[in-house]
Amino acid sequence: MSHEHLGEQIARHMDADGIVDTRIPRLTLVRWSQPGEPVHMLQRPALCIIAQGAKQVMMGDAVIAYGPASYLVASLDLPITGTVTQADADSPYLCFCLYLDPAMLSDIALALRLLLRRWRRGGRSRSIRSRPNYWTRRAGSPDCSASRTAPRCWHPWSSGNCCCG
Repeated sequence: MSHEHLGEQIARHMDADGIVDTRIPRLTLVRWSQPGEPVHMLQRPALCIIAQGAKQVMMGDAVIAYGPASYLVASLDLPITGTVTQADADSPYLCFCLYLDPAMLSDIALALRLLLRRWRRGGRSRSIRSRPNYWTRRAGSPDCSASRTAPRCWHPWSSGNCCCG
């Protein structure tokens, strides 16, 4: 889905400015038709995608500007200051936020930790179940252990940061 299509879907459900909780649990839609003042808040764990307009988020000394087809992922509560920087009546700021369940994130982290331990101990087999595709993704290029110049390399999480450059 393109950000234009996403914006059309958000606009279809939002006829006025504001923040609206949808019938879908933890899904919120946002619409602002003019740039705003900085808002200080505690960002809950969420995936927020901007479909139209632009926003600036400040965390401590870091300033992050993002716009259409950009996203913010917060895996824990973060104190931020957010400002809608690009919006007007004809092209309002449109965003959706899917708030993440911290208990679910914790369960996923624990499950991945157990899988990682098993994988490190050599408990892996050739079956896809013991080494799912999220451990190594090759996107049509050689594995980095075979080629240090691979244009796209996603190392297994167990090896730390990718050094393929």
